[in-house]
Amino acid sequence: MPNVAVEDLSAEAFKRFKAYARNSDRMPQGSLSPGRAELIERLRLTETGMLKRAALLLFHEDPERWVTGAWVKIGMFRGGADLAFHDEAHGDLFTQMDKTLELLHTKYMVEWISYRAPGSRRSGTRSQEDPLSRPASPARRGGPTPTSCSTAACATRSRG
Repeated sequence: MPNVAVEDLSAEAFKRFKAYARNSDRMPQGSLSPGRAELIERLRLTETGMLKRAALLLFHEDPERWVTGAWVKIGMFRGGADLAFHDEAHGDLFTQMDKTLELLHTKYMVEWISYRAPGSRRSGTRSQEDPLSRPASPARRGGPTPTSCSTAACATRSRG
């Protein structure tokens, strides 16, 4: 891409890339220590002295400037075409990936939760069909999501 230099790329994106590469054991440690320009060359993200689009998608903080639609949109539908809510993830691909996974785990993963009040023969369920009525996600609540309970522990939790 003309008029874009390695210096225009996000230092944070390079840090994330190196952290992911280190944790995956797919790249030798020595190949992660060079500067940005050398790393871009080793990843073959240049052609005739210019950065490829892939380099901008991976490492530029605003890749949409060069690649239209370079972002992620996530939505939750309720029966058919009824959109309950949606979110977007923008930025370099590492930021988009992290944001997408965070959103999926904290907002879009819907679990079946069953409960039974002590002394009751009836039990209730919250289904996947109504994500807005489910309790806060484990990340926002600070603990694991109970998947079922039928003891006094549930009564204690429900009372406060």
